[in-house]
Amino acid sequence: MRDSSGVLMKRKMRKLSWSVFLGVSALTVISPFMGAPWGYAAEGEAVLECQHLPVLIQSFLKNHYSIHQLSGTLRERAVEQFIKGIDPSKTLLLDGESQELRKSLLKVFDSMRQGDCSAANAAYDIIIRRAEEDETQVKLLMADKAFKIDDNTELVLNPDKRGYAKTSDER
Repeated sequence: MRDSSGVLMKRKMRKLSWSVFLGVSALTVISPFMGAPWGYAAEGEAVLECQHLPVLIQSFLKNHYSIHQLSGTLRERAVEQFIKGIDPSKTLLLDGESQELRKSLLKVFDSMRQGDCSAANAAYDIIIRRAEEDETQVKLLMADKAFKIDDNTELVLNPDKRGYAKTSDER
């Protein structure tokens, strides 16, 4: 899933997340640009850049059967879907981080006109860093011959019942 530099993983995360962020209804509008995420493109492919998003969102609003304004509610829903898309199992983000992302990602709707999607890029960076931390942790646990699974541990698979961890140790 990732090459030695982590570029492939970043590409996949950004492509997946922006697809979720813009919603299923906008996918037909986005498809010519989905060759690669921010700044990565194979030769001859179009690149989806942050400054393209206002045009895509306007097209979505123009062509949607019932939603024609970028309301606060629509922005909040888009941000919520973006966060669910990058951490569907609620295992990578901490509770405080998810709350901070909700605030900072709302600002992307205004800053993207200037080509600034730094809040979304920061979200990707957190997810990638956490996935790398998890990989390191699993390798350490698996290498430890004395490691045993605690039989009293309860595993909650439904992320809606589990919620986000409050601390790194809890995660």
